[in-house]
Amino acid sequence: MIGDRDLLLYNAQGWIPGPQEGEEEFLLRIAVTRTQGGSSQNPYTSAAQEKTKELFGFICPDLCPVYDDRNLSLWQGAALWVYSDERGIEFPQIQLRKTFQKGRFLRYRTEEVLSHEIAHAARIKFQEPGFEEILAYQTSQRLFHRFLGPLFRSPRDGIYLLGSLVFSVVAVWTDIKEPFFTYSLYIPFVVFMALFLRLCLFQLVFTCCKKKIRRMVGEVDRALEVLFRLTDREIVLCALKSPLEISAYFQEKRRASLRMRMIWLAYFCRMEQTTMV
Repeated sequence: MIGDRDLLLYNAQGWIPGPQEGEEEFLLRIAVTRTQGGSSQNPYTSAAQEKTKELFGFICPDLCPVYDDRNLSLWQGAALWVYSDERGIEFPQIQLRKTFQKGRFLRYRTEEVLSHEIAHAARIKFQEPGFEEILAYQTSQRLFHRFLGPLFRSPRDGIYLLGSLVFSVVAVWTDIKEPFFTYSLYIPFVVFMALFLRLCLFQLVFTCCKKKIRRMVGEVDRALEVLFRLTDREIVLCALKSPLEISAYFQEKRRASLRMRMIWLAYFCRMEQTTMV
């Protein structure tokens, strides 16, 4: 069994167990990832790691990027690839365009993009699309990007919007007077508004959850650290429950989950001890 001190050390290094991940698989994933390291440390990697420490409470020296343009689409500046070994143990690989070695690509700073991808890599065992991009975009320096950046949860959302635009352009170009084609001009707007309203709803839930957790741990950054280690369902639950109910939930679940035990030890155990004193 992983001891409490070791579990806290793993937490500080960005090794976060997945919701269904057991101890053996967790330790194997760490060992495999450490043997698949990317490029050596550089100032941008160090700055990105300081950013993840500030926001999410960890520095993971084993998540270094590879600077390579291969397999990246024209519109991609970076990507997180998930591989698996012969035993099926998954490990991440962060890829950035070579241009990022100069410190910037277009308007994006290397450390900002890298910290974004490190956030995804740390949550590699989470299949939680609802808040994944909202969490990763917390690394952005601009409020505008932090709010609107997660508009597209997956490439499929972008395809829907692009497809609706193409359809509208074709309808206008062919000049078909059928009512359906006339109203098709509004389809891109409807698709965008649906994505935007979904984003606003999830941002509201995210903010409510962070406020509740902050009341319990006492600091904004520490609250974000807790959220970073939660599932979509747990973030919604924390947004709706009282602090006492949230504490009871974590206390109940800590014995059944390695991840919950890590969260309890790192963020709620000391609070419980303070309350007892």
